[in-house]
Amino acid sequence: YNNLPKNSLDALFIGDSDVYSDISPMEMFEKYGYTSYNYASPAASNMLMYYMLKEALKTQTPKVVIMDGTTIFGNYESDGMRRQATDLMPLDDVKWDLLNDSAYNFSLREKVSLIFPFFRYHDRWNKINGSDFTKLKSSDSYGKGYIFLSDKKKTQYNDGYMKKDSESIDFKNSNQPDSIIKAKELCDSKGIKFLFVTLPDATSWSYEKYEKLKSWTSDNNIDYLDYNVLINDINLDFSTDS
Repeated sequence: YNNLPKNSLDALFIGDSDVYSDISPMEMFEKYGYTSYNYASPAASNMLMYYMLKEALKTQTPKVVIMDGTTIFGNYESDGMRRQATDLMPLDDVKWDLLNDSAYNFSLREKVSLIFPFFRYHDRWNKINGSDFTKLKSSDSYGKGYIFLSDKKKTQYNDGYMKKDSESIDFKNSNQPDSIIKAKELCDSKGIKFLFVTLPDATSWSYEKYEKLKSWTSDNNIDYLDYNVLINDINLDFSTDS
């Protein structure tokens, strides 16, 4: 991402594995001419996505930021998943703010470990294998953050996962939705349009989550698009397209 020419993106996607598995910037460029990038990390919470966005906007000013919301009903990402993003961040003001975020409430030991990953991985010497010494090639970034997988596996769920029932749902804590609001405010301050989306995910989504987010985003003046209610419109078949 840091090797991209500055201010060269029309759109920036921020999210977790749903983003880097579902969105293909190169296909979008081929069909429509938009330049875009997937700045995504596996199982990232919306709290972490906010800091990823702050870091990403240091070099790019896209016309639109699209952030994924599939994890908004969770708590926090695991330490291992968080580090896939934080260990690659430079030690700058963004990372410093993350370390001192009261919502994360990191201990001093955790902060030191996040600043110096050596203290977290110092005993890994006997687990090193050949892949640890494989250098990334310049061609590895051709997908602009999209990870292409050719495997096909029918999802264990069917289209009925979005059927309405009587149960209601709420956020597990306020930190996740608050991070979305901060992300929108950050984009507003830079003149960037902000769009909140939930991508097709039959394993973790439901109609109740859609209803909650539709109401919450409306109350907070956030543009929201849920592809889980558009399965037929986009001709998605979970038996062949997952």
